Amino acid sequence: MDKIQTLSELLETNIVEIPIVQRDYAQGRKDEHATLVRSNLLSDIKDAVLGVTTTLDLNFVYGKEVTGKFIPLDGQQRLTTLFLLHLFAFKNEDSFSETLQKFTYETRKSSRDFFAALIQNRREALSSNGKVSSIILDSEWFITEWENDPTVQSALVVLDEIVKMFSDVDNLSKRLIQKEDKPLVFQFLKMDDLGMEDSLYIKLNARGKPLTAFENFKARLFARLSDIDKEKSNDFEALFDGKWTDFFWKEFKDNFDEGFLNFFQVLFTNNSVINVPSSNWANRFEFEKLEEEIFINIYDILNAVGNDSYPKLGELIVAGVKESSNYSDRL
Repeated sequence: MDKIQTLSELLETNIVEIPIVQRDYAQGRKDEHATLVRSNLLSDIKDAVLGVTTTLDLNFVYGKEVTGKFIPLDGQQRLTTLFLLHLFAFKNEDSFSETLQKFTYETRKSSRDFFAALIQNRREALSSNGKVSSIILDSEWFITEWENDPTVQSALVVLDEIVKMFSDVDNLSKRLIQKEDKPLVFQFLKMDDLGMEDSLYIKLNARGKPLTAFENFKARLFARLSDIDKEKSNDFEALFDGKWTDFFWKEFKDNFDEGFLNFFQVLFTNNSVINVPSSNWANRFEFEKLEEEIFINIYDILNAVGNDSYPKLGELIVAGVKESSNYSDRL
């Protein structure tokens, strides 16, 4: 059974317990990949909370319900980031303490104890104008050994960014729990009688590896088109993951991601969306620059591959996106 819910609605009826089989909270890591994911996610959340964009669907969270506990087997990272946002939003509202206490970590005792102490001391920790992580680390209630816990380290980084980004949002707590036009939702999938959780976790969490630059690029590309035209985005996504992927896979089996990304780099450069391409351009790309005309361009070009009216188009694309391509090829 899947049901669209908010985090607060889930916590009203369940304890959310991150199980031992899960890895540490990682969205606060300081490497380039985690920084990109964190920045994009918090930015998207703020836009949705402020009503700049429509409801942000944070996708499926898979889990098992056991005696009043919801145990997520996939979705831990997003749930934890959203929990930290609620912790900040409700820092001064004692009536919400019981709800926040229903979110707990079983991965390490230090993680569980840290979150419990943070909930209890959130008003003091999150109300200052100073750097939140420094205030927490210097607090009497903070145990020095917790600083060695990767989940605690990650949570401190994310809290710093949440406070910095959301301090200017009026009525944040009310916005998060409004019943109409909910800004942030998940699609919770409760999976009963699953058997061994370790086995299921391995199957669901093939993300033991982080998302590649191409996978991140694709997700952001789809999100941008959905903002421009929701109806067209469905057809675009289906072709992207079907016919267009088949073409690039056939031509670039050994470096599929790179070949597909190079196509967009060349197209965006030719359309003056990118000025000076760099090796990590996709991670830094500003998707707000993309207008509907660019998506029409992508659609028309890739859909014409294999069309008898343009027999050489596939060859031209391959030549233009290869590493060895020259200016003439790309043009």
